[in-house]
Amino acid sequence: NRSHVPAIAAACQDAGMKFRAVDIDPLGDRPAIQDLLALTLALNHGADRIAWLAMLRAPWCGLELRDLLSVAGDDDGGTIRERIFNDQVLALLTPGGRQRLHKLRSVLQHHFDAEGRRSLRRSLESVWMSLGGPATIGNEADLENAGTFFDLLEQFDRGGFLREREEFILAVEQLFAAPGVGADVPLQIMTIHRAKGLEFDTVIVPGLDRGTRRDDARLLLWTEHPHGPHQDLLLAPIKEAGGQSSRIHDFVARLEKEKQHYELGRLLYVACTRAKRQLHLLGAVEIKDGAPRPPAADTLLGEIWPVVAAQYSHALEGEQLPAAPAAKLPPVRPQSLRRFAADWKLPEAPPSLPWRSSAPAEPPGGVPLEYEWAGEAIRQVGTVVHRYLQLLADEGIGSWDDARVEDLRPHAQHALRRLGVTDDDLAWSSATVVEALRNTLNDERGRWLFDPGHSGAQNEYRLSGVHQGRVVNVIIDRTFVDAAGVRWAVDYKTSRHAGPDLDAFLDRERERHRAQLEKYGALLENLHGRAVRLGLYFPVLRGWREIEM
Repeated sequence: NRSHVPAIAAACQDAGMKFRAVDIDPLGDRPAIQDLLALTLALNHGADRIAWLAMLRAPWCGLELRDLLSVAGDDDGGTIRERIFNDQVLALLTPGGRQRLHKLRSVLQHHFDAEGRRSLRRSLESVWMSLGGPATIGNEADLENAGTFFDLLEQFDRGGFLREREEFILAVEQLFAAPGVGADVPLQIMTIHRAKGLEFDTVIVPGLDRGTRRDDARLLLWTEHPHGPHQDLLLAPIKEAGGQSSRIHDFVARLEKEKQHYELGRLLYVACTRAKRQLHLLGAVEIKDGAPRPPAADTLLGEIWPVVAAQYSHALEGEQLPAAPAAKLPPVRPQSLRRFAADWKLPEAPPSLPWRSSAPAEPPGGVPLEYEWAGEAIRQVGTVVHRYLQLLADEGIGSWDDARVEDLRPHAQHALRRLGVTDDDLAWSSATVVEALRNTLNDERGRWLFDPGHSGAQNEYRLSGVHQGRVVNVIIDRTFVDAAGVRWAVDYKTSRHAGPDLDAFLDRERERHRAQLEKYGALLENLHGRAVRLGLYFPVLRGWREIEM
């Protein structure tokens, strides 16, 4: 199992043997990922002292301990973030420390100036690249691991910030690093479970004498027994503290122990049948009273002990055991700080490619081209509009009118500002939110979508299922069953259109989002067992398009 791997991997590395470790090395144990995690947590929370100190110790900064102590300072209530931007603190550092911290400050200042205006992944990846993060990685596998980290980070993006901090750390701990060096070499290290279905010329199974992890006492023990067409369920609670367990509990516990016995035998069978030519089984036992002591029953060696016990006895009789050597403490390895040189600089970017547009400055007729020029701002407008439409659906459209929508304008501006919309874009973006809500209230299609008479209505409906052979997770803006008994799945789009031919634009949007809506429809059909109709609603444009599945 995985607990065997560190010693095996270390021995292979000391012997210069390249190997491939499959689903073995936790992603969070890789130094490059630990540095990335410290950077993420530090920039996400200015008061996370441990994360900030770890970031200052990472290779891209690499402050010595004396400089780190100067930055940490006395416990005066100030944060590390505040102290590194304090010129008086900078003056306390060694010349090399000042040079390193000055470079770090320039990168972080650029990040804080743009904080909340970019996606979480783009923001953190930009800082990491600017600090020279890729140059701290020694192999291609760790570069792949960094990509896995950023992919995971993208799933926890909440308006450009990491909100579910503890959940993200747990998710990092549950991922495994890429196979690593020597991915194509013949030596592979994996768990028995991971080896199912595979075959190898030679299989070595170490640690047969090591027991499996013992489960903690469970509050309830239970077992199921077939009884004709039904299943009988037998439950037994944990024994009272200081008391005796019930006979039912002891019976179920014996059944569980018997199941574990058979599971060990099955596991050993899987391990042994992976070998095509050679099989090596390694296990050690204690010597007691001049004879091998039988291993514990809950070990793989215990499963085959009746067969191999004689071999252990013969080996013991024919070998003069040396005296146990005196215990020696392992040598203390001096710690070395892995970091960039103080004068290290990012490599020069390659020269820009020459480019000349062949498109006319404006289309025939002098009508200006339409662009999604607003970028992050229009995306945040969509976020705020979705929140208000969900509130409208929950409260009922009858409790909303134009006056209430107008009263929401300051609140919308505040929400947009918190999401990173600049003051230059605040006026038009909040006006767009108000326009979208007002249009929904005064549009026949909008009032139909939020008709309280619909049954089975769900808003921001989270749904998971299998689509085209893959497990997918989706969020459906609104779904309901109308008066005719038809199930609808509707998505809101806050697209803007300032050019001519609105119908052609809406048709293009329908084709652009067709795959997304068809996925929603397929999941709902599997869930409810009825046909689903799909729709796109454009509150800013008072537009509507249906999609045929």
